[in-house]
Amino acid sequence: MAGLLPLLIALTIIETAARGQYDGLTPKSFALIIPWGLLLWWLICETVGRVLASTWRTRRALELWDLTAHVLAVLLFAGLCYGLGWVRMVQGYTASLAPWMAMMAIHWWCLAVPARAINGSTWTRTGLLLHHVRFALLPLVIALPVLDVSAWIANTTHLDHWLFGHFGQAVSVIGGGLLSLALVGLLPWVLITVWGTRPLTDATLMSELEAACARAGVKVAAIRRWPVRGGRVYNAMVIGVL
Repeated sequence: MAGLLPLLIALTIIETAARGQYDGLTPKSFALIIPWGLLLWWLICETVGRVLASTWRTRRALELWDLTAHVLAVLLFAGLCYGLGWVRMVQGYTASLAPWMAMMAIHWWCLAVPARAINGSTWTRTGLLLHHVRFALLPLVIALPVLDVSAWIANTTHLDHWLFGHFGQAVSVIGGGLLSLALVGLLPWVLITVWGTRPLTDATLMSELEAACARAGVKVAAIRRWPVRGGRVYNAMVIGVL
């Protein structure tokens, strides 16, 4: 499923479910439901993965299961948030998102088995999991603690006048703009670190890439190599806006 779309959907579920007016289950109930639910999810993912590896050994089947797993994870997470009141109990984006992230981690862990059998890749379970976590989750998860701190300040201090009164709209616009500028400025530097990029040491290749950028009229600050351990993927990325 395309890039960050499932994560954006999960965040939308959290945001809308937090505004509901219903009562959820007790913490003791969630302490039973979530671990047993994740165990059942693991059994499903592992079973489907082994069936794909042994019987339906086609790339189409693998892609279809990957898409289906993403959709099922979002639907189950929606049921947890809307139907059982998970978001209203735990509070905060990071804690609220934890069950969905756990489901996706289990799916990626189990997906390595059919991926090796069908694509002939060398992905290990850990390698494939870390690759997806670094690419699909980290770019936005980095911002979640900032949102959690902002929500905590709003809920524990007397800022109703500023947040919801006459100046509330202006404060929201200014705050959103400052956060966006901070992310645009800092996120590229964070990503080249967490994605494990390295300097490009091949002088010939560097010259060819720099010449291609010059012909296209694109100025770049640096061209780096982005190695991926465990398998071969299309992972070209252009970051930054200046």
